[in-house]
Amino acid sequence: MLTVPVAGGQLAVADYGAFAPDAPTIVAVHGITANSHSWGRVARTLNGSVRLVAVDLRGRGDSRTAPPPYGLGQHAQDLLTVVDWLGLGQIHLAGHSLGAYIAARFAVEHNDRVVKLTLIDGGLPIPGIEQIDPNAFLGAAVARLDLTFASREEYCEWWTRHPAFGDGQIEPEDLAHYADHDLAGDPPVMRSGVVRAAVAADAADLPAAGDFAYRLAVPTLLLTAPRGLQNELNPMQPETLARAWAQQAPAQRHARLVPDVNHYTLVLGRGADQVAAALAR
Repeated sequence: MLTVPVAGGQLAVADYGAFAPDAPTIVAVHGITANSHSWGRVARTLNGSVRLVAVDLRGRGDSRTAPPPYGLGQHAQDLLTVVDWLGLGQIHLAGHSLGAYIAARFAVEHNDRVVKLTLIDGGLPIPGIEQIDPNAFLGAAVARLDLTFASREEYCEWWTRHPAFGDGQIEPEDLAHYADHDLAGDPPVMRSGVVRAAVAADAADLPAAGDFAYRLAVPTLLLTAPRGLQNELNPMQPETLARAWAQQAPAQRHARLVPDVNHYTLVLGRGADQVAAALAR
């Protein structure tokens, strides 16, 4: 874990490293109630062939004490600060869920800094987003912010009952890696460290955030899941929308459906293999 000074405080960054000193760097951005360790299985699958650097956004993970303002514009500015602090010129950029919207915005505002962009089940407008209650849309992921847990084991067990995580869809070590990084406090009173105000501010930006994907001027791959946040047959990024977006600029945009995954398992579960393969290419 690296500590990067940003406006008003510090951000934590997980540097998964690379075996070769000249390996390319991929900067990765997580989802709205997630953290940098959601990229753990992707990094493990990449096995050091590239350097994966994953940011803890303000209000999440070890960046939970970074103060407001939140919102996608601030996250994009923080991302630029991290890239500069790491001494990176042009980067390969990847974002999952909320991170895809942040990555798309960054690539539009700083297109000279992005070589290629990978959006993972995010980036395009969410159907009906203007009428969606963020708390209902995010479901159990945001409801957990009000819960307390006696131990790390109890928290992991809670995640295994989440409809998108259950039935062995996430390897135990990957779930523990992700969940442990989310916890704050000490036994027997532990809770998610996600700052609710950060979630609210970021969710408020989502209705307009999908516009950036249509302004991209860098080569972009969009990977989508056929199932949604609750493992339901209601994807966050419908395949028809993704294909129509790609067809508007076929030389530059590509969209691919990853079968048999939901919004979460596309990165944290079995879909991580295909995400890692796409990033490696």
